[in-house]
Amino acid sequence: MKTLLLLRHAKSSWDSPELFDFDRPLNKRGLKQAPLMGQFMAKENLLPNLIITSTAKRATETTELLVKHSHYKGNLQTEEKIYQASVETLLKIIKNAPDKTNTLLIIGHNPGLELLAQALIHQSLMLKTCTLVKINLSVKKWKDIEPKEKATLEYIWKADEL
Repeated sequence: MKTLLLLRHAKSSWDSPELFDFDRPLNKRGLKQAPLMGQFMAKENLLPNLIITSTAKRATETTELLVKHSHYKGNLQTEEKIYQASVETLLKIIKNAPDKTNTLLIIGHNPGLELLAQALIHQSLMLKTCTLVKINLSVKKWKDIEPKEKATLEYIWKADEL
């Protein structure tokens, strides 16, 4: 059994309209959300074996704060394809995770993460900023993950409610 954690990046800033979307940083609220989520994940024993994060600025800032405040010491990878990814692209990234990884955390964006979660659990859900979803998969190897195989949504945590 594998565990997939999906985290939408923390709240980002729209203060500089001249910035490309990819380059938008976290805003004040996001700078509070990400450390809270990191502390929560450590306290609840939700830290993964591997984190794969988008290379967009708001995602990398979320990841840096989460890692710092959770004292995460595991593996960390960046993946530019997570930015504006389709469900198919996200599934390809997940399928390439090493099988020794039992718990994988993907830090990315909507609509991709939201659509992926819905495809896996076969139900509707909303991923607001800095929302963490825990999905249990009945596969032994990441390459076997398929939307047709129903996964189980274990829980959803929102940073603003921690």
